[in-house]
Amino acid sequence: MQLPTTIHAPPSLDDFTPLSEHQSTTPSTFFSETPVLHYHGPNARALIAPEHLSALPIFVSAQSSVEANAQAASNGENGDATTPPTAQQVFPVDIYVSSSNLTLFSATTSTGVEIPYQSITLHAIQRL
Repeated sequence: MQLPTTIHAPPSLDDFTPLSEHQSTTPSTFFSETPVLHYHGPNARALIAPEHLSALPIFVSAQSSVEANAQAASNGENGDATTPPTAQQVFPVDIYVSSSNLTLFSATTSTGVEIPYQSITLHAIQRL
């Protein structure tokens, strides 16, 4: 099984075959060298519970700011007292769904993760 890979630059859209181009002709092979981009979601929102922030490297630097904010709020300082430390945190990410993997990239931390589909065991959608 392939493992997720940490990346430090966002994927270029030129690295993918657009879905419309892929669907317009019958491919000469079904194992394309260039992955097909099925979806690109710039500025999507990732909801993460604070206890899971350290699980993905794209949120590590964000975790320290959340912890500092929670500590400041508990000390009565200028933290965000309206957000309890157990609340889900929202982070902006770019999403790339390709024929080869799922990629999440945070421009805030300049870090992303490429997740091969074989390593995804469960996924879900939560509506706000």
